[in-house]
Amino acid sequence: MISTAGTLPKVEIKIFFAFYANLVASTGNDGALHINTLIHQVVHLFLHALLLLFCVSLNVNANTLALSKGANEQAEKTGAALVQKKPSIALILPQAAEHSFWRIVEDVAYTVAADLGINIQTYTSIESRFSLLSTVEHLLRQDNKPDYVIIRPYQGNARALFDLLHQANVKFITLEDTDFDNQDGIIQYPTESYPNWIGEVVYDNQQGSQLLLDALLREHKNAYPNKPINVVGLGGNFNSVSKQREQVLVDMDAKQKLQLKQVFSTNWDKQIAQDKLPEILRRYPQARLIWCANDDLALTAYQLASKQHNQPYFIGGFDWLSGAIESIEQGKLTASVGGHFLMAGQAVLQIAQYQLADAPQRYQDSLGKYNFELITQTNVRQFSRFIKRKGWQFLSYQHYLHHGVGLAPQRLSITSMIKLYNELAKFD
Repeated sequence: MISTAGTLPKVEIKIFFAFYANLVASTGNDGALHINTLIHQVVHLFLHALLLLFCVSLNVNANTLALSKGANEQAEKTGAALVQKKPSIALILPQAAEHSFWRIVEDVAYTVAADLGINIQTYTSIESRFSLLSTVEHLLRQDNKPDYVIIRPYQGNARALFDLLHQANVKFITLEDTDFDNQDGIIQYPTESYPNWIGEVVYDNQQGSQLLLDALLREHKNAYPNKPINVVGLGGNFNSVSKQREQVLVDMDAKQKLQLKQVFSTNWDKQIAQDKLPEILRRYPQARLIWCANDDLALTAYQLASKQHNQPYFIGGFDWLSGAIESIEQGKLTASVGGHFLMAGQAVLQIAQYQLADAPQRYQDSLGKYNFELITQTNVRQFSRFIKRKGWQFLSYQHYLHHGVGLAPQRLSITSMIKLYNELAKFD
């Protein structure tokens, strides 16, 4: 705001002295006031006052223009600084280009980052703790190292990996649970042992496994209401993800909710499942429920089981692969749990939330695990439509950030995204 406090009093003084001088000039030698002369002088004074005020106005406008120009230049400098400060993320994913799951993980992360104005670049590493460590070392040696890294550690290399990122002063978020508690208690929770470990995205594998198993049990009971429930499982390998998922089968067997015949390790390889499954089905001919650690195994199980008997099998897995969703639509597979392809997108949201914080601190929402979601024949059409159209590419992710006012936003989930997507579709 422009102040004229120092300008107007000077104008008032000039006008006063001018009025006094004109008053004296209107007085004759006899001391009498000559009216005609006074009127002439007052008119002259009035015009003089108008001229002074006009000059003051020009001066104020000039000052305003100068300050306004300075403010605009400062705003341009601030805007440029903000652009320069746009955070950068390195997303490190398994080198499994043939697996569509990781391609969707990458696509969601890029979509969220683009919407929130964050730079992101993907790096790949073969599924080995040594290769992952080498990839991170190479990344941190670059001139323009990233502000944040999103990474999925392996058992046995977390401490070395975290030390490396800590020494480079790069903040990071981890994906999935990799048994940190088993490493001598050194690695605990985000920010506790490593201040730059600002969050984690962990989907609750036991919750997801229970969700899948409940759906399979429900259909089995409907088809065979008075028969025992014999179950075989096709597991993954011996990492924490596989063990957590398989533990639900063991727990349900202990509660006598089902009869678990055996869980077979496949190392996540459908070829191994294809080799083992014919013998499994011959060994346990009464088993009609096949629980699988992922959808690739479930699809393989259906192809082989459907050739063995005319009676129906109840088969399901994890990941929401397109082939699995189509098989559910066709009544072949019973169910699939998924939604965890949002994991890297969740991490990008955590970083955006961290950037928004007045005093940067770990985003509290990262303390809780994320839930899997279930697709069955009852809801497969709406989920299939959203996934096939890549509906996440049409949404705004500001809805999922807390801007400091009001209630905390809802968590990112496929269900909430479908709701937003359907609302947008109404206006198309």
